[in-house]
This record gives sequence, C-alpha cells and structure tokens, in this order.
Amino acid sequence: MSRAHSLLLAVLLSGCASSSHGGGGMRAAAGPGAGYLTRQAPLARALRAGYSVLPILTAGDTLFAEESGAAPFVFAGRAGGLGVRTSGDGNAFVYVSHDDAFLDAYEGGMVSRLTMDLRNAGIYAGDYALRPIDGYNALAHAKIADSRAGFLRPFLLVSEWANRLRTPSVAAVEGGGAPVQDLPWLGAMSHKSTVPIPLSGGRLAMILTGGSTTLGTGRDQLYLFLASSDADVLSGNGTLYVFRADPAALRGAGRSAAELRRGVPITGTFVPIDRGTALSPGALESRVQQLGCLNFARLEDVAIDRERGDGFYFTDRFAYATGTTLLSSAGGGRLYHVLLDPFDPTQVRELSVVLDAGEGDDLYRPSSIDTDAECVMIQEDPGARGLHPARILRFDVRTRRLEPVAVCLERDSRGRALAEGVGGAWETSGIVNVSDFLGEDSWLFTVQAHTLRAPQASSHWGEAGQLLLLRGARSPRGGK
Repeated sequence: MSRAHSLLLAVLLSGCASSSHGGGGMRAAAGPGAGYLTRQAPLARALRAGYSVLPILTAGDTLFAEESGAAPFVFAGRAGGLGVRTSGDGNAFVYVSHDDAFLDAYEGGMVSRLTMDLRNAGIYAGDYALRPIDGYNALAHAKIADSRAGFLRPFLLVSEWANRLRTPSVAAVEGGGAPVQDLPWLGAMSHKSTVPIPLSGGRLAMILTGGSTTLGTGRDQLYLFLASSDADVLSGNGTLYVFRADPAALRGAGRSAAELRRGVPITGTFVPIDRGTALSPGALESRVQQLGCLNFARLEDVAIDRERGDGFYFTDRFAYATGTTLLSSAGGGRLYHVLLDPFDPTQVRELSVVLDAGEGDDLYRPSSIDTDAECVMIQEDPGARGLHPARILRFDVRTRRLEPVAVCLERDSRGRALAEGVGGAWETSGIVNVSDFLGEDSWLFTVQAHTLRAPQASSHWGEAGQLLLLRGARSPRGGK
C-alpha cells in the first residue's frame, strides 16, 4: 500500500466556517462507512424540498500519514473541476483541480486525488496527482476520460486557461504517481473545457471550448479533436477541427453567436486545422478566423447529452448586445445544445440556443455543467457582479423547467452572513454526476469562497472553499 493510500484523516485547521481555527487532532476510524467528513458547516444550502447538501472536505482539512515524518495532505482552496472514477476496491477516486495553490514552496495549478468511502461519501485518503512544480497555472474545467468514451486507461483531462510562462495546454492526469502528460496538439489557446464524447465506429472524439490567449478579444470557439484511439490522443496522432456555421444560418457577416436566437437552430461543419497551425497561438487564432469560425463571447463547460450519444451541451458565460458582437461583462449567458451526425461527427446537424438570459431565462453567468438522463445541472459564476449569491440551477430537459436547487451561503471577509438577495463574490465552480457511485440524482460540487481565507499546504494561507455532495429529489437519500 502506498503512502498516499495509508493516510488517515484528521482536522488540523479549517478557516472557512468561522474566524477562529480549532484543531481536533482526531484520526478517522477504520472500517466501512468511516470515511471522514469535515466538521465545518456547509458553504451552500439546498433551496428545494427533497434536496440536501452534505459538506465533505473544507480547505485546510488535513490528512496525516501513518509513516513517521511523512508530509501531510492538505485540502487546498480554489477547488474547481471534478472527476470521479472507480478505484476498483469498492471506493472511488475523486479528482479535484485547484486553480491556484501552494505546495512544496511552489505556486500554481494543482490536482488533488481523494479516496472516497462510498458508504458515507467520506474521505479515506488523499494525494496530489498534479503539483504546482509540474508547471500548470490557471486550471479551468476537468473531466474524466474513461471506457465510456473509448479510453482504455482512465485519465482526468484538465484544461488550462492561462499560463505565465508558456502557452496554455490540456493535461492528462492519471494519478498514483504516474507522470502528467501535456497535450499541446489540442490547440495553442486558452482552454476552458475538454470533454470526451462517445462515438460509434470505433473513433475517439473530444469537444473543446477555448479561444484567443489575448485577453479582452471576446472571441472563443468550439473545437473537435478526432483520433483513432486513446493512444493516438496521448501521442498527438489526430486532427483538430473548429466549428463553422453554415453561411445561410447567419444574417450578418460577423460570424458571431450573437446572431443566434432561441428556437432557431443552425447547422454547420467542423473544419480541419493542420498540426503546425494548431501548435502556434498566433497562427491558430488567425487561421480559425480565416476558416470562418463561429465566435462566441466566453465559452465555459461542456457536458454530454445522456439521452443522445451524438449530442452535448455547452455554456457561454456572457451576454450579447442585441444584433452585435458586443458582449456584456455584467452578466447574462446561454446554454447551447449540439447534435452531431452519428456517422460523421464533423457534421453538425443542429446547434441551438436552449436557454438565454437575454430572452428572460433565469440564469446568470453560467459556467460548469453536468447532466443525467433527465436534467442539466448548471452552476453560476457571478464574478462579484451578482444581485444574488451563486446558485446551482436544474434544467429539466423534458419539461423545459429551469429552477434553482442550491445556493452559496456567502459571507463577507469578516465571516458575516450577507443580507438576503445580496452576493455574487463566491462561485459554485465544479459539478459532476456521481449517480453511478452514490445513488440516483447525486452530484459532487465545489464552492470557491473568494472572500474568506484558509490554511493551505506549505505553511501558506489562501482562499477558502469546500467539496460538497448535493442529493436531489430522486435520490434514495434526498433531503437527508
């Protein structure tokens, strides 16, 4: 058994729930159902009957090793992307990406790997699958690539949206001491989300959102990467494509998604980009514009359509001014849906606007999403501009009903609860469907508590946050 898997957990410090910090120092008991759960109060609450929120780990919670002198594992703040896969022994590995963290005197992006006790959703152990010394900086969304999408070996695909020293990239993270692999052939761009989707015919496909590495351009694109196998993905033996709308679908010449309207779907094509161009930031941005790509404002996450193997959803965080390419950083946003041709995934049978804040839908700067067969769960990232705290919204794909089901319990920098209807500085920053592990209608999610501080690894203090479990109305344990 590795040192990472022989860790026992105790609370060292946790600064999210109050301005004082206590150290219980109690180790978790061994045995089924004895996984550790944080002692801190949840940083979010359920809004609907039948829903419940369970806090699992809080920034600053520490796992002590059994080995004398071994460094402890500290759960860091700025928790964002999530992925879950089986560990093969009745537990599960939960991967949590951290946008920015301190470890071993280095600062940068990090991925924690937690061993979850599926009997109580508590944590047995933890290690670092990606460390700041690996050279990644600002990590965005993360998704598991496994056998359901053609990967023989499961990986966590972590998207990097910015890097101070090099072009942002996508990392394939396996954990358990395996090296992190960089995937630059997925495009020299600011990466937001990289999601494998199931295909018929034996090929492997990934949908990517991202755009120019130059801030303030307001131009993101939808990409496709096709390969024959997971080995080809990891070696770069595949082709990157960018989405181009059929010209007849757009009224203007600006090729902007601002021209799209809810209820008026369009068609289009993913057009190929040569490898040399894909590896160059300046060349890639120029080439996709030459190819007539469709430009979006601020693309975020992607999630597969659980009812349609050839479909997926994606979010755009910003709103558009009517009839122009101008975006508004004040709020708004959209949820899109895409249907691919099942025999030729480069052909888009339909791209449609499902939800649009500009047309009255109650969503505000949507970011992370995931799905089950009945709904899309949507997280908000108000960016401190909100009229209310960040929420988790549930969109029923059959009834088309959109409703908030959870909300951040936001506090100011002194730990005081905010007045009703005020907030937006915090965000619910990652969500993943864990129904296969913890029962129907179960969702892990994270909260980034931007106004609060918590202890981090390497004797640093940083931003507070939490990993939580949301159980819905269809869960056997919903509302408990």
